[in-house]
Amino acid sequence: MVQTKDKAYIGIFTAFMLVIAWLAYVGANTQVTAFFPDLVIHIAVLLFLYFNRNLLRLNPTIYSLVAFGMLLHDFGILGFYATSPVPIQWDHLTHFFGGLPIALLLFNFLRPWMSPKLPTRTVTLIALVFFAALGVGALVEVNEFWGFLKLGFGNGAFQFGPGDSFPGIGSDINAISLIGGGWINEGWDLTYDIIGILAGIAVALGTGFVNKKSKLRKFK
Repeated sequence: MVQTKDKAYIGIFTAFMLVIAWLAYVGANTQVTAFFPDLVIHIAVLLFLYFNRNLLRLNPTIYSLVAFGMLLHDFGILGFYATSPVPIQWDHLTHFFGGLPIALLLFNFLRPWMSPKLPTRTVTLIALVFFAALGVGALVEVNEFWGFLKLGFGNGAFQFGPGDSFPGIGSDINAISLIGGGWINEGWDLTYDIIGILAGIAVALGTGFVNKKSKLRKFK
């Protein structure tokens, strides 16, 4: 019998897949297919998280936030990286909501080893959450760099495109010279990763980062 929590995961994944299917349909009709590998990777990530949900101490809220963060990137199929539908640049938004759920996921995984009675250990683990989450963001940036070396300009996570420059500049070779190569883009990406990570840590702390009734786990 499917438990209530499992139904929540299945519902989140089903909703995610419906949006992905619609985006794939739009991309196929508009010939914006560079995001298709990203869609496949995101599906794989959600499946991995689902099948390892107990090991990772995952909960439906964090699962839904991970899905939401990936969908924001996938909506680049609609041209949001070139023309953001919100006041903030779309690339900044995707990095903020990319860092936040990763921080929550890592924090929740390490939560049993944290305690206000052990401030040194707790601060160390929170720092570990910060740098591990930032490492995921750095891996995304390196992946983008490798993709650009192989594929050049274009859309998606594996190329340098409109979302990697300033609005209105474009995505050709002039964009690189005008915004200082990829440095400006990479700097802003990591900055919004950091802001999202700190927000995730703040949310985790604000919701009570340790269950006082549970037995504190020890490192072996």
